[in-house]
Amino acid sequence: MKYKMTDRDYDELYLYLSPREIKEEYGAMSKSARWIQNYYKERGRKTWKEANKELKDFSYDVADIEVTEEQWLGFFCELWTKQCIENKESIWKRARLFEELF
Repeated sequence: MKYKMTDRDYDELYLYLSPREIKEEYGAMSKSARWIQNYYKERGRKTWKEANKELKDFSYDVADIEVTEEQWLGFFCELWTKQCIENKESIWKRARLFEELF
């Protein structure tokens, strides 16, 4: 039996991948990019692009005053990328386990 992505999966990827990127990454396991976009919209979430910009801007606003914007952006991108990879791998692990069991 093939794994199908759950609401939890889409929620874990919200800030890290655009709906199009989710579809590209997970293929038949995911719904269409349009469905994912509507899923987020129905839950009152901003578009992926708007949410990422807002998060980046806010995170810099609360950053240490002695850190330059360039330094902070490098640090932010490093953490964001690490979390993105962890979230993607978590979903792939769930999918593999589900397919092994069923």
